Amino acid sequence: MTTQKAYYDVVRDWLRANIGAGTLPPGTRLTVATVSDRLAVSRSPVKRALDLLESDGALTRDGGLGYVVPGAAEGAAATANLHTLTLDLPEEGPATLVRASWERILSDVEDAVMNCIPFGIYQISESGICDHFGVSRTVTREVLARLHDRRVITKDRASHWI
Repeated sequence: MTTQKAYYDVVRDWLRANIGAGTLPPGTRLTVATVSDRLAVSRSPVKRALDLLESDGALTRDGGLGYVVPGAAEGAAATANLHTLTLDLPEEGPATLVRASWERILSDVEDAVMNCIPFGIYQISESGICDHFGVSRTVTREVLARLHDRRVITKDRASHWI
């Protein structure tokens, strides 16, 4: 019987291997959003992996700015574009795991929103997305956060997605 690793274990192992190999050099600032985007996994397992690495001493927290690979001179932390770094992905990396639920529905939700834009402003129902796709509220919020990051949707004054 094959057991799948949890996403946070895969992310933690991947980060630890790249820190050890020097492909994530000292002073590199890692944020939940950048690591999540690079590995195409949701933010929750990335946050847990980064917290675990911090507790192990492999990363240090940089206030509200994310985590830093230790070993650089004071104040030398820099946010690296993880898409431009040559990083080693282990065989059991996220690409070999089952696609996350948010990945499965992101393009469908984005297409539906884009098709509505010419006709005005509409409120997006989180529970409607949950019911339609059979996913949790957490998955729906991950999709909406990613669409917000892409500036496809925003929130109104009452914090409704529009």
